Amino acid sequence: MNVIYLIFLITSIAVLAAFVVLGRVLYKKNLSRSSSRKKNYLLTPFQIFTIGFFIAAALLLYPIYFSDYFFSDVGFIKFFKSILLSIHNAMRLFILDGDFEIIKNSVINTGNFNKILATVYSTYSALVFVAAPVLTAGVVLSFFKDTAALLKYYVLPKSDIYVMSELNDRSVALAEDILTNDKVEGKKIVLFADVFEKAEEDNFELVAKARRLGAICFKKDITEINLRASKKGVKRKIFFIGDDEDENLKQALVMITYCKDIPNLNNNDTEFYVFSNSIESETLVNMVDNGKMKVRRINLSRSLALNTLTSHSIFENAILCNGVKKISIIIVGLGGYGTELLKAICWCGQMIGYELKIHVFDQGDGEDHVKSLAPELVLMNACKDVNEAQYEIVFHDNVDVQSAKFIDEIKNINASEEQITTAYVTLGDDELNIETAMRLRMQFGRDYMDTDKKIPPIYAVVYSLIKNEIFSDNGDLKNFKGVEYGIKFIGGMKERYSLDSIEQREIEAEGLKCHLKWSKTNEDVEKNKILYERYEYYRRSSIAEAIHTKFRNSLGIIPNECDIPNDLIALYEHRRWNAYVRAEGYVCGSKKDDIAKTHTDLIPYDELSQAKKDVDHVIIKK
Repeated sequence: MNVIYLIFLITSIAVLAAFVVLGRVLYKKNLSRSSSRKKNYLLTPFQIFTIGFFIAAALLLYPIYFSDYFFSDVGFIKFFKSILLSIHNAMRLFILDGDFEIIKNSVINTGNFNKILATVYSTYSALVFVAAPVLTAGVVLSFFKDTAALLKYYVLPKSDIYVMSELNDRSVALAEDILTNDKVEGKKIVLFADVFEKAEEDNFELVAKARRLGAICFKKDITEINLRASKKGVKRKIFFIGDDEDENLKQALVMITYCKDIPNLNNNDTEFYVFSNSIESETLVNMVDNGKMKVRRINLSRSLALNTLTSHSIFENAILCNGVKKISIIIVGLGGYGTELLKAICWCGQMIGYELKIHVFDQGDGEDHVKSLAPELVLMNACKDVNEAQYEIVFHDNVDVQSAKFIDEIKNINASEEQITTAYVTLGDDELNIETAMRLRMQFGRDYMDTDKKIPPIYAVVYSLIKNEIFSDNGDLKNFKGVEYGIKFIGGMKERYSLDSIEQREIEAEGLKCHLKWSKTNEDVEKNKILYERYEYYRRSSIAEAIHTKFRNSLGIIPNECDIPNDLIALYEHRRWNAYVRAEGYVCGSKKDDIAKTHTDLIPYDELSQAKKDVDHVIIKK
C-alpha cells in the first residue's frame, strides 16, 4: 500500500509541475511576440495551471478511494468507482467543501504508513486543500472583471466610443487626451482591445493608467468587439494603433468590410484610423469599399513634418540680404521624419521674395536615399531657371554626428557668409537627438560669438513622455546657470498622439476648400467632395496647397490685395506645385500616369500653355 500511495503522490506532483511549465512556456512565448501579434491561445496559462491542479488533486485522492478502506469491490468496478469519487471530491475542493478528515483517517491515523511518507503525503494534501479554493476565487474574480467591463460597455448611457486596437504607451496617451481634453465634447467611453491577463504583469503600469482613466479593458481582439450598432447617433472611432503596422492594416480591412454591411454602422458616425506608413497600406485602404464611413491612414512621419512646419514657421527667422530674405536650414538625420520634413520644406519654401537652402546630414548616403524616393527633386536641385522650383539641397553624406567631421562641417557652414536660420535634429533616438542639438548649439555659440549672426532655433525630436513632461514643467533646456539653450523639443508622444493631431480636421477642412475650387457645378462639388473624402491622394495635395496658402497670406502675398502681380503669384504657385509633385515621387513624362508617377506639367512655368497657366490662377484665388 505504501508503494501505491508513493507512486500517485509522485505522479500528482509531476503532473502539477508539467502544467506549471507548460503555462509558463506559453506565457513567455506570448510575451516574446510584438504586443500587436500576441496569440489568442485556446486556454490562458492560468486556466492551464488550474486544469493541471485539478488532475493533480484527483490523482492525490485516487489511492484513498482505491484502498480497502472504502470498497470491498474488486477488479474493474473498484477501479471505476475510485476514479469517479476522486474526481467528485477533487471538485469539492474547489468550492470549499473538501474534508481533510479523509486524509487523516486513511493516511495519518491508520498506522499502516511509513512516517515520512505519511508526513509528506498529508502536507502536500493540506497545500492542495488550501490552494484549490484560492484558484476558484481567482477564476471568479477574473469572470466578474470581464463581466463588469461588458456591463459598463453595454449598459452605460449613450456615449461616443473610442476603441484602441491595443494597449500600449501610444494608445494610452491618445486615450488620456480624449478623456481629459475639453475640446472633445460629449460623453466618452474608451475601450482597449487585446489586453491579455497573462501580460498584465509586464504591462502593469499601462493597465493601471488605463483603469485610472476609467477605460474598459477587453481581452478580445479588436475585430471581435461589437461596436453597438443599435445605438443611433453614437460616434464610433476605431484606432488601429498597434506596434505591427501590417497587423493594423489587416485588422482595419476586416472591420471596414464587416461594418460596411451593417446599416447602423455604415454611416458618418463611424471612423477608422489606421496607423501605417507603408505605400501598400495607402493602396489597400484606397481599394476597400468603406461605404459612408470615414477612413484615414495615419502616416506619423508626414503628419509630424506638417505639424512642425505649421507650428514653427521657417519664414520667421529669414535673413534679409540684398533685398532677398534667405532661409538656411539644417536637417540632421534622414529617417522617416527627416525625409518628410525635407520634402515638405522644398515645396513650402517656394515663396516670393525668399531664397531657400537646406543642409542635410546623414550617416549614410542621404542623396541616394532621397533620389530613390523622389528622383526629380534631386535632379532639379539648385536649378537656376526662375520658372522652376528654387531650392538648394547640400547633402553632407556619411557623417557621424558624434564625430569631429560633423563639427568641422558645421564650422565650414558658419564660416561662410551664410547664416543658418533653423535647425532640426531627427536621428530617431531621443538621447542622441538631445546630445546632437546641444553640440549644434555649442558650435553656433562659438562660431557666432564675434559676429552679428543670431543663434538659430534648434528643434530636436524627443519622443519620451517623461522627458517632455520634465522640460514642459521646468521650461526649455537650460544649463547649470539657468541659461536657456534655445533648443525646443518636438514630436513628443502627447503631441503625436493627440486627437487633434491625428484627426487634423481643421487643415482637412482648409484642404477641402482648395479641392473644391475646381468645381464648376453643384454636381462637381458633390463629386469632388466624395473624391476628397475617399482618396488620400487628393487630401495630401490639397492640404499642401492649403498650408502654403496660409503662409502666403500671413506674409501679405494675397492676390488682388497686394502690389504683387497675380501672374507672379501664379508663377510661384506653379513652382510650389512642381516641388510638391516631385517630392511625391513624380517625374516629367509624355503623359500623366499615376502608377508610373509621370506628369506632363512638370515643366517650367513659361513652357506651359495658357490654359495650364490659367489653372495656377484658379489655385491662387482666395
